[in-house]
Amino acid sequence: MILGIFEDYKATNFYPLTLLRPVYELRVGTKTNRERVVESFEHDIVCAYMRDYLRDLYTLKYSSEREEYVVNREGELDSDTILMNGRLVLDRRTEENIKRIIDGKDNIIVYSGTDVVLIKATSNNARRIEGLLLEPMNEKKAIELKKIIRNYVEVPREEIALSDYLWDMVNMNAELIKEDLEERYVGREWKAKYVDERVAIVGDERLVYLDEGVEVEPYTVFNTKAGPIYVGRNTRIQAGARIEGPTFIGRDNIIVGGAQIREGSNLGDVCRAGGELEETIVLGYTNKYHLGFIGHAYIGEWVNIGAATTNSDLKNTYGTVRVTIGGKRIDTG
Repeated sequence: MILGIFEDYKATNFYPLTLLRPVYELRVGTKTNRERVVESFEHDIVCAYMRDYLRDLYTLKYSSEREEYVVNREGELDSDTILMNGRLVLDRRTEENIKRIIDGKDNIIVYSGTDVVLIKATSNNARRIEGLLLEPMNEKKAIELKKIIRNYVEVPREEIALSDYLWDMVNMNAELIKEDLEERYVGREWKAKYVDERVAIVGDERLVYLDEGVEVEPYTVFNTKAGPIYVGRNTRIQAGARIEGPTFIGRDNIIVGGAQIREGSNLGDVCRAGGELEETIVLGYTNKYHLGFIGHAYIGEWVNIGAATTNSDLKNTYGTVRVTIGGKRIDTG
């Protein structure tokens, strides 16, 4: 079985983050969309389709993965194939619904509105549609697909997690952290290097997992009343930090003394986090060392956040926030 992941025209809705990466390399919960797809479907090879200027970079990046990847290469779809929209977030509910829809079917397209969610094709049809994937899928190509694979089904948007904008990922992040951590880490024995005896856990201790090499200094507080907490390898938590679940902290991070890491925080690898963070995803390699509040945000890699930088998702009018995307004002709800 060949497993493929493709982009569509809505990848531009996630600019500027998707200027430098395919949309399926965005992380929500503890995994990227690509990682979720690869873990959820059996396969022999992964075909990654993306905007062509990203091809060389991601051919290099994927060379270190355990699975075999090919990027934007024609002639690879020579077997039965499943192709997944890179905006699809395979949480448990979405995975169950998608697998139920395609079970026992050889050639089918799954739509949600005008969006192509998934394509399952035998080798003959897979070869015919391959050329449509080398550039992002659009509505014109979706019509062409129906001429090749005439069996298609519409899935209601409420049955799947298909993100249209970055704030969709931010909104589903906390629940996905909880789902991911409960599946893999809850109740496991810690591997931490050092945890001071004056560290406090408010709530269920089983919901905290400290990975290999983690150091936790005195008077750190872990609060698991709202969900689990994961701290990745070789991360150091300085004295007086307070961390609320659900929260995911990757490897080689420094949590600055006195930091407030609130629910829904999602730190990638090699970050420094101080001040206050809430309901925010940070892809990695980012410095937020100083005071200031960052909330309900999505931050990329190699970002330096200056002292006292603060954002807000609350307008003085108490109205909803609107964002300009593609020259249009979009209400974030």
